Amino acid sequence: MVTVKRYFKGIRKPDCARSWWSFPLAIIVVGVLLLFVRGFFFTQMSVAEGTLHPILIGGDRILVNRTAYGLRLPFAFGESKRHLASTPPKKGEWCIIELPNQPGEYALERITAVEGEYVKIEGSNDAAKRLEKGTYATEKYIIQHQHLVGRPICTTYSIDRQRSFVKGLRTDRFFISLP
Repeated sequence: MVTVKRYFKGIRKPDCARSWWSFPLAIIVVGVLLLFVRGFFFTQMSVAEGTLHPILIGGDRILVNRTAYGLRLPFAFGESKRHLASTPPKKGEWCIIELPNQPGEYALERITAVEGEYVKIEGSNDAAKRLEKGTYATEKYIIQHQHLVGRPICTTYSIDRQRSFVKGLRTDRFFISLP
């Protein structure tokens, strides 16, 4: 019996067995880190049916780069301070915008005119309007820079909403790069 005690005396318990709180702490740290990355850098959005993008179809989930037009804060100290170090979009570029009159609603739109260009608003008898600094036009909206959310990077996966998840998962639509 003495030899058995001597043998087990030098063996230590693993650190995770001694501290029961290390696993929940690791889960909390990873969760906070994921929320930070999703809130400031990348997010995933769903594409609605009837999108005009040449590659995307309804049901696609796309990865969006939130820093493409400047670091967009998830909270605001006023509408003009939502972006830090803002970068203007280029004409013809696809972007995710927050709809101006519907907070919390997003759309995938192409930039058709940038600041300094003239646009004619449909249904208006007025002459063409010149876009001011920080204002852009899409096919449907005239938006301010603070309504830009980000640039789509790629599809992550796609689901046919008419079918169940397992049968509706489109296996040919994983990680398609977007121009």
